[in-house]
Amino acid sequence: PPFEQPTGAINHEFDSERAEEALRRSLLTHGEATRVPYRCNRACVFVSDQYHESESFEFEAGYRNRRVNLTMLFGDRRNVRAG
Repeated sequence: PPFEQPTGAINHEFDSERAEEALRRSLLTHGEATRVPYRCNRACVFVSDQYHESESFEFEAGYRNRRVNLTMLFGDRRNVRAG
């Protein structure tokens, strides 16, 4: 599949784990995944039309150890790939 996809093509739940795994295998035939290791106060900026996911995580119990995830969107998706 193309590296970047329209929102409807990727913003959905898979019918089964098998369907999700088939997509993962297909993507890996086009190149390797880039992994960004966790670090405190790290920001990642990327084109969100690309396939992506968060790694699983585990933090110590308690309010002060909770994970905070901020998502900021910008730009006009309708016009980004025009032309």
